[in-house]
Amino acid sequence: MAGITEFVERRRSSWERLNEILLRAGSREGVKRLSRDDLKALGPLYRRASADLAYVRLRGDDSGITEYLNELVTRAHGLLYADQGPGWARLWKFIADGLPRLMYRRRAYIFAAFAIFTFGGILGAALTYHDPSVGSIFLGERANETTFYKDLPNTLKDGERPTFAAVLMTNNIRVGFLAFAFGIAGGLPSLLLLFYNGLPIGSLAVLQQKAGYSVELWSFILPHGILELFAIFVAGAAGMIIGHAVVAPGELTRRDALTLASQDAVRLIMGTAGMLVIAGMIESFISPTALPPAAKFVFAGFMTLALAAYLKRGNIKNAGEQERIPAPR
Repeated sequence: MAGITEFVERRRSSWERLNEILLRAGSREGVKRLSRDDLKALGPLYRRASADLAYVRLRGDDSGITEYLNELVTRAHGLLYADQGPGWARLWKFIADGLPRLMYRRRAYIFAAFAIFTFGGILGAALTYHDPSVGSIFLGERANETTFYKDLPNTLKDGERPTFAAVLMTNNIRVGFLAFAFGIAGGLPSLLLLFYNGLPIGSLAVLQQKAGYSVELWSFILPHGILELFAIFVAGAAGMIIGHAVVAPGELTRRDALTLASQDAVRLIMGTAGMLVIAGMIESFISPTALPPAAKFVFAGFMTLALAAYLKRGNIKNAGEQERIPAPR
């Protein structure tokens, strides 16, 4: 057990620091007694202790370390996720702070999802530019609807918009959850889904440009598409996080790696549901209306700035924290 002894000596100070924070938080004053440094350290210390617990279980240690770490992690989890006030307060804290911090920490996966989707879009555009008949493969009958986005404001009646919104939200959430669920198959189906959804966007852009309706197309897509597509990228990232744990669990068992990965992945997919609901509302009540294209582009710019500001919160909140749990050596 020399390996475990050395491991304990390396990790002891981290566990003791977490225990001290939990003892202070367990006093009558609760978390109010914790300093700013304690609050910043609590999350990273909890994640490290969770990884350490999985590692000790992997080694099959029976010296009491597993029991100690299990108790430590349970107490930390209770402080982080249970003792945060009423349900609405926890939800708001997650939306305002937890979600942007999580997206910042997992930004590599989100960028990978964006890159795969963009590659699909570029390929679809290139193939359609070379041979416009390819558009029917990606778009079906929609490939021939060259004036669809020009005529859309006149075809969708006000009374139909709530139903239209519900259909769009349901479909978008379904795509997001599929991108997440496919992660259990190693993440490859998630990547293929993102790539497949990029192909028709690129093809449609070329066909509308050739027909002279690019402004109508992008003034429809961008107001809701900024948020909708980002949510799809996040959902794809959640699937890739799960897939990474399945394919490359590292020194952890696949079960333990999945347990740790699912903590972040599930929270990400929960966050995307809210984004897709908002995007669906915009897609029904702003994107297809008779508003001037300039007004829609201004709105799209506002959505871009709002999203950037929201993500910036994650960067600021994560300042000084490690971005990933270090694997035990």
